Amino acid sequence: MAKFSINFKHKFTFLYNALVLLSFISAALYAARLLGAANTDKIMLAFSIAVLSLYALAAAGTIYQKLTVILVFLILITFYIAVWQDFSAYLAAHIAGSAVKYGVLNMVLNTFSLGDIEYMFAFTSYGGSAFIDGEIVNGAVNLFNSGSGYNTPLYLTGKFFLHFAAAGIALSFKEHRRQILIIALFAVVSGNFTCFLILLMFCKTPYYFIFLVFSFLSYLLSYMANLSAGYFCSGGIIEFYAKNDAVIYITALGVLILCISYYVSRLVHERKKC
Repeated sequence: MAKFSINFKHKFTFLYNALVLLSFISAALYAARLLGAANTDKIMLAFSIAVLSLYALAAAGTIYQKLTVILVFLILITFYIAVWQDFSAYLAAHIAGSAVKYGVLNMVLNTFSLGDIEYMFAFTSYGGSAFIDGEIVNGAVNLFNSGSGYNTPLYLTGKFFLHFAAAGIALSFKEHRRQILIIALFAVVSGNFTCFLILLMFCKTPYYFIFLVFSFLSYLLSYMANLSAGYFCSGGIIEFYAKNDAVIYITALGVLILCISYYVSRLVHERKKC
């Protein structure tokens, strides 16, 4: 009788090609969003479930592993349909006003392609409200686009630094370098870190927590220094350069974060070899 095991053959290396494919899909959806398409986050979630489940089933070596994959994805889908909407509102209410809590929690949720919290703070009153030119403007992104600058340092600027942290971590890897750089590149361009986060969590786990630490530091830095940089859609790196003025100063800090994240990642890699 075959033994029950949840270990995939080749561990999670099947994820590299799956995440490269999802990265291209993410870039296409980002382009669609720039053109005004709605519900791109939910479409990305559906693609993520479909692609990852198919690749996981193909990598599963036994019937028990295949059943485990099916069960895991059914639990995730059930949770999203039955619980997530109310739970996301609960989380948003409890982190409102805290840049650091928002930044770290948003990255954790983005690991599972759950972008609801980010949307709520970007485009609804959870991200702040202000009366501007006779209208009530809700959401950090809408407030930034209005030119008021209200709440921009609180919820938007930290994401700018995360692009540099992701680049530094990605550049530190030697194995699967091409695939990792492709995934990181699309994350930086589109502002959607889901594929990069999944890669780190399952294939490079210590570096996942390093990235979360840099999430904490990025939002803490932007809040404490009152740095102001925003975006108009979903936070791709080009958006930050399109509508911000003090880009030289903030870019200099970003390059510093890139160097630090690269050095820390290489240091962890060397320690693991010892």
